[in-house]
Formats: sequence, structure tokens, C-alpha cells
Amino acid sequence: MNISDYGKITITKKTPRFNEPITCVTNVSIPQDITVSDMKVTSYSGEHWADYLNISNSIYGGIPPEYRLWDYGAPYIFLGDPYVINIRSPWSKIASGENNYIGIRTGDSQSNSTNCSADDRAIYTVRVPSLVGYGNIFSINEGCLWDIEFINGNITNNLPIPSYYGGTKKCSYTASNQSHHTDDAGCDAVYRLLREIDIENDGIVDIEFDPDTLQFETASASGVRSLWGPIKIKLIVWI
Repeated sequence: MNISDYGKITITKKTPRFNEPITCVTNVSIPQDITVSDMKVTSYSGEHWADYLNISNSIYGGIPPEYRLWDYGAPYIFLGDPYVINIRSPWSKIASGENNYIGIRTGDSQSNSTNCSADDRAIYTVRVPSLVGYGNIFSINEGCLWDIEFINGNITNNLPIPSYYGGTKKCSYTASNQSHHTDDAGCDAVYRLLREIDIENDGIVDIEFDPDTLQFETASASGVRSLWGPIKIKLIVWI
């Protein structure tokens, strides 16, 4: 986990194998409101050369293509195989909230295409919020014992949040169970934060770290006026 700027953290993800050795086009889905700060595509070209990469979505039409090895104007054997192709300025080319179509090909020359490998994949880094704003007004702010599942397979059980919580209430954010006490301000805040750093929306937090080092603290504000009434409304109609 790397801190990119205040209120944001960076998460690096990799796609499954493209597994498209014939069409050589796959899609990478980026969740809504997520900024891609870095993306590269790995090519397993074998005895050939990775010589073409293109991107297509609602904000980038693929013209010109992102990468063409033949643009260097020399026989491929003198240029070498790039193996990893970096996408330049991905924040302006990779769209969030939709599928991004990526085409990658191999060849021995511009006129001799050899399709592509089924093992190609994309590796990308995204920036996601690490803070959540104020929630609704709740009558209590006690806490909970949380079970939380992480992308590296670690699961923390019965983690008290806040750290001084000594009760028995249970909350969960795992692939099999996402539940919390909806009448508790602290539980609501933690749940919303976990939702923010679960970019796949699968109940698994997309940050790899040791859950034993995890610590949450909360702060509450008291004296908030009730929104439940009673209320007196005066209506004057001028005729």
C-alpha cells in the first residue's frame, strides 16, 4: 500500500489471463469514479515480438494506436521484444465505470502477424478514497467486533473498532457476509470506508497488509439537533 496523496491510497491490481489467442482483444472493467494512475500490459510473445497495442472506450477511440513496434523503422530482430508495454497517461485513456477494450498482437514484421498469447494480462494501479465523510445522525456510537477479509487471503476476526470497544456486537465484511449494525454511527462509518477500498464490490478489501497491524479510531460529535421533530410550520398565503 502506497500513500499517493491525502485522502487517497493506491492499489495495484492485475487482470486474469486474457485468454484470447484468436481475436487478441479483451476488456478490462474499471469501477465507477476510480482513477487509473498506471497501467501496463504483459505480452508472452515466445519466439515472436509484441508489436501492437490499442485501447478503445468512450473517452479514447484508439487513434493513433497506443503502440506499434514497426514505427521504429527497423527489423524486429534488431529492436528486441518489449515484453511489458506501458500505457502512457492512462488517466486520460482508461475510462471508469465501463469496459476498456485492449487489443494486443505479436508478429515477426508489420506484414506477418502471429496473433497473440493467451497468457497476456494487464497490471494497473488505481487511486481510491481512504476517507469517508460524515454519515447520517445516529442515536448511538458504540462500536463492534469486526471480521474483515483482505485480498491476500488474510481474515481478521473479532477486531474491536474502536480499539476500546468491549461489547459483544458482531459486524462482518467478508466475501460471504457483509453486515453491520445500522443504528450505530461507528459501525456505519467503518462499513462505508470498507466499501470504498473494496473496488471489486465483492466483500474483500483490496489492500494487502497484515490484519494484526490494523487499527481504526473514530471520533464523534454530540449535541446534534434531532431531525425527528416535533416541528412547527407556519404557512402564509397572500391573496
